[in-house]
Amino acid sequence: MAELTYNIISVANLRDWIGFPATGPTAREVAALEAIANGVTDATEKYLGRPVVGRTRTEYLDGSGGRELALQYSPVVSITTLQSLTGHDATVYETFVAGDYLLDSEVGRVMLWSKGFPTGRKNIKVVYIPGWTLATVPANIVLGLRLWGLQLFKAWNGGAAQEEIVSQSLDGQTTVFRVDVMPKKVEGILKPYRQIVMV
Repeated sequence: MAELTYNIISVANLRDWIGFPATGPTAREVAALEAIANGVTDATEKYLGRPVVGRTRTEYLDGSGGRELALQYSPVVSITTLQSLTGHDATVYETFVAGDYLLDSEVGRVMLWSKGFPTGRKNIKVVYIPGWTLATVPANIVLGLRLWGLQLFKAWNGGAAQEEIVSQSLDGQTTVFRVDVMPKKVEGILKPYRQIVMV
């Protein structure tokens, strides 16, 4: 099992937080830490309803003729592409450059300066990076995941909480941690960052 590129906490973060001796964790412990880091990241993003560490996403939005568009997720690190499309083959009609619009990154809103977005269904293509950079993820989110990761590691290491562990990845075996039961303390820390996504 490899560490996810968008993990909110890394194996190194967990290793430091747990306080391993100078000899470091064993291969078995590293595999467990990878599974924990991956599991709490995915479970947290599912709970929050948004990506936390930014990665590229493409959305097709309806143009309303107005000057504003609301992206599905916020905050937004950056916009890579903003285009209006035409026809059934989604031909690019117009590409907007950074000087054509203002991005309110905190709320995920794009505003054109001089005209409205063309009216149409799914005729506006936005390629953007929602979430935070790894360096700007709110400290409370990181703290919540470290606490959760520490709790899972202690349960795994002590062998006491079999309901927390589905399997283990070592020498060809796969470890997957059940992280669907978020500790109440962690839920309280993360709750202010929840985003309700309208589909």
